[in-house]
Amino acid sequence: MPTSNLLLAAELCHMVERTGAHKVLDVGPGHGKYGVLLREYAGVELVDAVEMWEPYVEAFGLEGIYGTVYHGDVCNLPDVVLAAYDCVFLGDVIEHIPKRRALTLLDRIPGWVVICTPVEFYPQPHEVPTEHHVSHWTAEEFTAMARCNEHRVNLGGHLVRLRPQGERWPI
Repeated sequence: MPTSNLLLAAELCHMVERTGAHKVLDVGPGHGKYGVLLREYAGVELVDAVEMWEPYVEAFGLEGIYGTVYHGDVCNLPDVVLAAYDCVFLGDVIEHIPKRRALTLLDRIPGWVVICTPVEFYPQPHEVPTEHHVSHWTAEEFTAMARCNEHRVNLGGHLVRLRPQGERWPI
């Protein structure tokens, strides 16, 4: 289901805005709402996307919303691409990635990371294989991350902000 809780949109945009990011990579953009909202409400100048399920690119007109749309698995993007963004936005995405792969991905992202994921695990059966939930994340896992700058639970979702690698003090 390529959508997310609209009630979280304002908080997530505010989390991205507080990073000061000018270039954001929206992973798993769904219908593309954050491509619009981040530019309008978070002061982001450029929003690109990476979509694993290629039929969604055309079905939702993602190339008309984002500057660049990468096709494929975010975990396979080259480090140079991940490093080109001030912030990587994982809105209702991380639960679709096996935990070990997701942790490796987070370690490869040098800039800010903003994550939203459900508090409770549910399998989410779907005809599109990339829509299945395969991992569950806890508050303790997020707050134990050395880069964790912000974590809270709201409306049934974890809202997490990880500071850039090497950043020592909360911003």
